[in-house]
Amino acid sequence: MTTMPDLQDQKIRGSWIQRFLITVFSLLLALLFHGLLSFVIDDLENLKRPLYSDVKARMLSSSIIKTEPSLLKQITKRLLKVEKLDNGCSAKARAAHKSRLVNC
Repeated sequence: MTTMPDLQDQKIRGSWIQRFLITVFSLLLALLFHGLLSFVIDDLENLKRPLYSDVKARMLSSSIIKTEPSLLKQITKRLLKVEKLDNGCSAKARAAHKSRLVNC
């Protein structure tokens, strides 16, 4: 009874010409992609960027723009409240940790 040779043990390789051409074409493709990407990046860098204030005035209604300062004040107040609560909780947690009761 003959045993079949294990295909995983054999190295299947092409001829040296095929391997050489695959390497050359791979390098050529890499150079072409590099050229394409550098062209696209250079082209994008030359575009004029819009000003944020112009976009904001064009895309948002005036009522939204007028309410922005009051909303920013509300957000700031709430963030300060959260920070105060977090600091108070941390102090409580540190004190409770000393007495082995951690309820914050």
